[in-house]
Amino acid sequence: MKKILIALFLLSLCKVTHAQSIKIPTDYEVGYSFGFEGHMLFAATEFDLGVGVEGYYQTNMQLNGELNDNFYFGLRYRWKGYVLTKWEGTIGAGAYTYNIISSFPVLPLQAAFRGTLRYEVLHNLYVGPYVFLTAASNDSDVGLGLVYKLY
Repeated sequence: MKKILIALFLLSLCKVTHAQSIKIPTDYEVGYSFGFEGHMLFAATEFDLGVGVEGYYQTNMQLNGELNDNFYFGLRYRWKGYVLTKWEGTIGAGAYTYNIISSFPVLPLQAAFRGTLRYEVLHNLYVGPYVFLTAASNDSDVGLGLVYKLY
């Protein structure tokens, strides 16, 4: 009886709010960047009207043989130029952690901000700089990267 009541409640809620469908993200991006802190692989998806999520994995080898890894996941907004249609940019905020393997299970989370400016060199292939800012200045980074859109 509970399941029937829950189903009827959800059905009536959909009818009252005029729910049509759920948008499954189909706009994906993948990319590679390099900066002062190492090499970065990232992926992003866009939900609607420029709003989406992005994340990256960054690694670098220290001179003493240690391997550092950084992870970032956050919300972002993508804008595209109207007059200069080959230009676009993103700005986002999220959570950043580092040395996930050696720090497990306690992950040192920090707030982070990321921004990019891109220029379309080929169809769906963009190049441009990025800026990554954290509260700790030694974890902040700038660099240059390539982005390929899968749509």
